[in-house]
Amino acid sequence: MFDALDIDGPAGLAALGELQGAADLRLPGPLVATGGSGWHHWFTPTGLGNRPPRGLNHVDWRGRGGCVLAPPSRHISDRTYRWLVSLDQAVLPEVPVVLRTLLEPRAPSSERAGTSTRPVPVGHPYGRRVLADELARLQQARPRTRNRTLNTCAFKVYRYVGGGVLDVEKVTEAFTDTALAIGLDPAEVRRTLASARAAGLAHPRGVPIDPQERRTP
Repeated sequence: MFDALDIDGPAGLAALGELQGAADLRLPGPLVATGGSGWHHWFTPTGLGNRPPRGLNHVDWRGRGGCVLAPPSRHISDRTYRWLVSLDQAVLPEVPVVLRTLLEPRAPSSERAGTSTRPVPVGHPYGRRVLADELARLQQARPRTRNRTLNTCAFKVYRYVGGGVLDVEKVTEAFTDTALAIGLDPAEVRRTLASARAAGLAHPRGVPIDPQERRTP
């Protein structure tokens, strides 16, 4: 079982390249050249359905309920699907957080409206508590889940950086120190944090307004 990122020709490749450049996105897993002059990147199953990633033209996602042809299948054009990076050369990777963010459905407008925020100074206690909780979660991650946990935790905290609640340099330093302390590779940490930072800053969050604060005297 697998999911696939379906890139439709040069236009799709150009759109994906823009995201890779902006978010330092890495796609190290199996790769197929399709018979229709496109490409398929394979990933571990996400449970997500078939949908195009937001903002990526000529790119689709084949997930739950979908399918793609595998090598050496033959396309209607009579060209065959072929491996560029085979399953023997690379394991199925997790979907990078920046890409998964573009695949997950947006919250309904009523839900977003119910989480009003208020302006606060950088370093607000609410943000510091979120940071401390996510660092603790990272410290407890099991060995084979550590990089994925770093992605998830850092993305959550960088959203508060985007909302002006936390300082980007302090957050990056805190996650870097913790990730290195639990044994992650320095280059891997830099790539993962760059991806999480790009995604988090694109989806900012602020400090929620306490319902008591909304009441008028």
